[in-house]
Amino acid sequence: MPRNLTPMPVALNNVISPSHQMSAASLPRASYALISANSANSINETMFLDAEFRAIASYTLGPANNPGGGYSSSYDRFIANYKDHNQTSGAYNNNATQTQPSSQGTSSSWVNATNNAGEFGNDNTWVSERGLQGNTVQRANTNTIMAQTNFSFINSDHKDRNTVLTLNGGQVSLTSRWRPTPPTLLAVQKSRTRTKSITAQFGAGTQITSQFGSASYNNVRKEFVTVAYNTSVAGQFDVKIWKNINFDAMDVTALGVPDVAQTVNMNTVSGWGSNTTESQYRVTPVLVDSGDIYLMAFFPSAAIRLFKMVRTGGDTTNTFTLVDSLTTTTSYGLEQGSDYGMKTMQSRNGQLVICFCPYYYYGAGIESFVIDKRNSSWARGFQYAITGGGCQVVPYGDDGFANWYAGNFYASNNQGGYIQGFVTPGASAGASPLWTNANLYLPVAPAPNTTNYPAMSQVWEFALQSELPY
Repeated sequence: MPRNLTPMPVALNNVISPSHQMSAASLPRASYALISANSANSINETMFLDAEFRAIASYTLGPANNPGGGYSSSYDRFIANYKDHNQTSGAYNNNATQTQPSSQGTSSSWVNATNNAGEFGNDNTWVSERGLQGNTVQRANTNTIMAQTNFSFINSDHKDRNTVLTLNGGQVSLTSRWRPTPPTLLAVQKSRTRTKSITAQFGAGTQITSQFGSASYNNVRKEFVTVAYNTSVAGQFDVKIWKNINFDAMDVTALGVPDVAQTVNMNTVSGWGSNTTESQYRVTPVLVDSGDIYLMAFFPSAAIRLFKMVRTGGDTTNTFTLVDSLTTTTSYGLEQGSDYGMKTMQSRNGQLVICFCPYYYYGAGIESFVIDKRNSSWARGFQYAITGGGCQVVPYGDDGFANWYAGNFYASNNQGGYIQGFVTPGASAGASPLWTNANLYLPVAPAPNTTNYPAMSQVWEFALQSELPY
């Protein structure tokens, strides 16, 4: 499944040391990072990978917070001559050595948990294509900036891939992905952001201010849809559709009165589960080119389910029907804290959208569905009914996803962690996305050479990279 790209200008086997003077521009651009976070060992390593998961360079955090840190091995590499690299940064998390990174309680913040993967990278840290990493990994609270940004993400396709939409607190924010500094909640970057409150478009009892990312934009149709829980009737949602909306014009003020305003009682839909905080406020619609709307919802300790609304010409009698359901065991969502629950991510070109949730507890295993906006189709995504490790989704190539199993991966156990498979679009209109269940083992593990459960994250600039990122 890995693609053949232009060879890297720096040999993979080269060891880049601080004494080797090399400009940042001459290094290959990173697409991913393996983040080692072993609290039982004083030495950890963040290893940067290219677009095909090949090791480029790494940053080692040692006892003195110095690159190299006294750790030496045949696979140790570290970024050279990056003047703006924060030498006190590192991938550290107190609980990352646990075999089951999701079963220890809500106080645990797992860098390698399934639910920590997101559109902009890992909830617990940020990594850059330049070999940089944020100065903290362990969360200070349960409402971090990166987690908020990931949960607020709206699936949307734009000609300018720097454009991104979020929904949080009843506000739709149209902003830029570009963040030259450590992450700030996108919605508060006033110089680059346009915001529009849509609370006035919802009647009494509708909780649009409590929805996280429950919206979708289709640039082909120029339509925008939101789904918001309505407390007047159990299981009732308000579906609003705005037509003739061009977000590429960097304008959200056009979100006036919606063209379609419909109430749908999901309790009358076969397969709708118990109404929980998660299933009410984290539902994710995906508006496809045919005009139909897919809706994904996670019902903790039960299932993640996919519904579909086939729109009629008048948009007056639309309703959802159950398409498919994937079972989970004991598992938790938003009702246990804002960091937990279903996540949404899209491919770099905006064609595929994946919604995934943990199979077990707070972040072990995975169940998911994938929607193809261009082909107006769907498929089951990554499915791993395991209780002993996180499964982290990352975007792959221009139009797909990969899934990292955060197993016990270190130099002497280099098959303990691996890419579990890939998802790519179908070959023609109407064709379902394709899931290739083929393991890709990485030949190099990050330090330390002992029990270790590293996380995988894309760099935050991934959506802005081209297919040939060198």
